[in-house]
Amino acid sequence: MSSKITLPVIRLIALGLAAVGFAALAVVMVNRHVNDSIERQKAASRVVPPATIQVVVAKFDLIAGEVIGPDNMAIRPIPADLAPSSALRPDQFDSKVGMKLVRALRSGEPVLSEILQAAEVGGLSARVKQGIRALTIAVDDVNSVSGMLRPGDRIDLLFSAKAPGTDSTASVETTRVLVQDVAVLATGRQFRQASDESAARPFTSITVELSPEDAKRMVVAQRAGRITALLRNPDDRHAVSLSAVDAHALLGVHARQSAPTTRPTVSSGPEMIIGGGGSLATARAQPLPDPDRTVARPVASGASSLASNPPAPSASPAQGSASAGATAWVPPTLSQPLLIR
Repeated sequence: MSSKITLPVIRLIALGLAAVGFAALAVVMVNRHVNDSIERQKAASRVVPPATIQVVVAKFDLIAGEVIGPDNMAIRPIPADLAPSSALRPDQFDSKVGMKLVRALRSGEPVLSEILQAAEVGGLSARVKQGIRALTIAVDDVNSVSGMLRPGDRIDLLFSAKAPGTDSTASVETTRVLVQDVAVLATGRQFRQASDESAARPFTSITVELSPEDAKRMVVAQRAGRITALLRNPDDRHAVSLSAVDAHALLGVHARQSAPTTRPTVSSGPEMIIGGGGSLATARAQPLPDPDRTVARPVASGASSLASNPPAPSASPAQGSASAGATAWVPPTLSQPLLIR
């Protein structure tokens, strides 16, 4: 008996195959969608650092009027899309050193060109750092390195004067370092370094930056002696000895100590000159007789020698003794008057 496939059966088989095909296609599409989602998530999890550029920022909080320089500025990278267009770049910094801020800056904030003002607007005072003073010193060719000092140079200043000597020595020239490693702010009226050496103007004074205490010492030193400048290398920051040098040290001569004056020994008691017979003699004076311990001289014939404990003298030496053979105090007599000097 031959089987005969009817049309409805064929339709059912076709529908079943179509359903299986659509199911397989759905699985493939879902799988592809899942894989695409995973790849997108992986790509999102990978952080790509943004492009950065170097800008000049404040090293710490600064107030308005602060002069910018290497001491208070730093270089930091910031994202390029966040950097202001007028932010100061490192290659522009050297041309802006010495300018002052027109507003305050917070630590890490970029320096903008529009907040900088040329220091020349405020004159030389704008170049003086806070807590520092500018002092002008009169100089000549000898004590100004032959007039070759320029604004921005760093120098040591020596003080020379005659130190008072002792009783046996005269005053001697002495020199010592008064201050060291100070910056020259101006030479004469020029406070910007000339680009051409021929443009430098002659000067008879220099202006240096000093601490208030050093400024007071410098004022006294200018009136008491001479000031001489020693030019330093701009990169030399080493301290030098502050010991004084005088002419004796250069010549290898030690100051002589004054010898103590020897005085003759003076004996106690007055000097006595005893006259008589025309002879003059000096003798060491003896103590004046003590009334309580005096030598009794006999005033009557047959008087005995001195007693070991003579009696006390009477009220008047001119009065005689009360009985014969008694002794009384009589001052010693000399052939000439006793002179005491």
